[in-house]
Amino acid sequence: MKQEALKLHKAGFKVIPTSSPSKPNGKRPMCKSWKQYQEKQTQQDVEELFSQTNIGGMALLTADGIEVIDIDLKYSLDDDLFTKLMDKIIDAVGLETYEKLILSKTISGGYHLIYRTNIPQGNQKLAQRYTIDSEKKNENDKIRVLLETRGVGGYILIPPTQGYEYDNKETHSILNVPLITDDERNGIISACRLFNETTDHYKNLAPTPVKNYGKTKGPADAFNEAHSPKDLIEQYGWQFKYRVGENLYYVRPGKTLREGHGGSYHTGLNLFYVYSSSTPFEQDKAYNAFHIYTAYEHGGDSSKAGSQLYKEGYGERYSKNRDSYYDTIMNLSEETGKDKDLTIFERVHQHRFRIKNVPDEIEHILYFQNEPFEERMPMAAFGDMIMISGAAKSRKSALSNSIAAALLSGSNEVLKFSGNVKGRHVIVIDTEQNKNDFYDSIKQIYKQAGVQPDIDPPNFEAFDICKYTISERLEFVKSVFDQYDVGVLILDGIVDICEDYNDQKGARALINFLMNITRENNTMFIPVLHTARSTGSARGHLGGELQNKCKMTIRVTKNKDSKDSTVEFPFVRGSKDPDEFRFTHDENGNLVTL
Repeated sequence: MKQEALKLHKAGFKVIPTSSPSKPNGKRPMCKSWKQYQEKQTQQDVEELFSQTNIGGMALLTADGIEVIDIDLKYSLDDDLFTKLMDKIIDAVGLETYEKLILSKTISGGYHLIYRTNIPQGNQKLAQRYTIDSEKKNENDKIRVLLETRGVGGYILIPPTQGYEYDNKETHSILNVPLITDDERNGIISACRLFNETTDHYKNLAPTPVKNYGKTKGPADAFNEAHSPKDLIEQYGWQFKYRVGENLYYVRPGKTLREGHGGSYHTGLNLFYVYSSSTPFEQDKAYNAFHIYTAYEHGGDSSKAGSQLYKEGYGERYSKNRDSYYDTIMNLSEETGKDKDLTIFERVHQHRFRIKNVPDEIEHILYFQNEPFEERMPMAAFGDMIMISGAAKSRKSALSNSIAAALLSGSNEVLKFSGNVKGRHVIVIDTEQNKNDFYDSIKQIYKQAGVQPDIDPPNFEAFDICKYTISERLEFVKSVFDQYDVGVLILDGIVDICEDYNDQKGARALINFLMNITRENNTMFIPVLHTARSTGSARGHLGGELQNKCKMTIRVTKNKDSKDSTVEFPFVRGSKDPDEFRFTHDENGNLVTL
């Protein structure tokens, strides 16, 4: 073993000793930090490494351009896999080159196909199959690897290790490993990929950074519906070579059908996967029709591609989508109102000012405790709007839930708030939490309100509408008023029922619709809004409209140092400004003031 190691070292190869491959946990290097020898190995290194006792094998480091196809036949369900693979490799590189390749049988009954290349890469899985039920070791045992490379940073066991031998001992050994051309090497890799039975690599999809608006069909989606990747690649010069299962294999432009293949089209997935590096595509990624069009017509610039396709009529018009959203709001608004059959003059005229028409005294339902022992301060009544704003994770939802709890309890003070909804319904509509977080947050309301934890209060309802479209969310908000006597409506995530918070027309229409329906039903309305990251202000025209129309704004800020939250009241209409305060979660997850 030592003499063979020194001979290989003299010929320019790097080798290390291993434990016996026939023993449990065999094939392990018998040296620490064996990767240090990838770059440099001296004769003294080899002599010291192979002077150890109990050496069980010799490993060749796959460095200096050495690459190996590891053929693992023990996992193959096809007894003829090896023969079929060799036939495909001969087709790809020709018989003359094939006969120069070094083939070594392994102890497990598989093979190592060894060559040297100018384009070495790391280890790659080339062909796999899905695990069948009878061989599964656990639920995560899903894949069996049939063919893979051993490249940069790896090693393989070679003769004279027991159980390893060259297919032709007289003419073949690692000393004769050939340097093959780039095309020949790519042809071998392509031949191996033909035996892949999985589709997992197609999940490595190239990105499509083209803006679509909500459920609106964008130009990329529309183009993909109208075109197949197969048609496009053939249009751009790719030649069909052969079919294996659902994969159609193609040779890239500029190559003959004898020179392997550069990509495959999967008929079931309708995706084109690129193996070759000499194309307009990124290697080892899957592409749809839009990606292919973008690569060839716009140099990979998907924004330009999307704009051009939009001009050509692909995708729904954004303006049409805005009009559709605006029309939805206006239609819902027309269905709202007890005097909708009157003319505009009649509707306004009946509410004209008269000195004797003294309005009812304001009946406050929400109060705030400024300081201990002070008289509680009236904040808002039925029909008022209070906006709560804050950055993500600032605890603004926790604050709105605390207000809901205070109103629901009728007597408890919750985070300085108290109130009484007088038997009317408190409705919470959430547009952004997952089902687990939603459940936990509503459960916290029950706890803060002091209601029985296992019984839903008769005048409280909470709804998660995350999965619905914007139009469906709008329709649901209106339908709530048809089903319940809504005393308080908390809309946590108002931006999620707005098509574009920077569209003044749409934002104004939305706020008018919400104000009309809440005022007509004498409902306190509490929208919760994310602030803009850059400025900390309420988002866009939507935020501006809310601030202009609300009775009060409450701003929640997360304190980075102390990790608690500060509540401020930057705008209060018609009453004294409440004092700011801080709150946080205690060790039991309860909200407490500081």
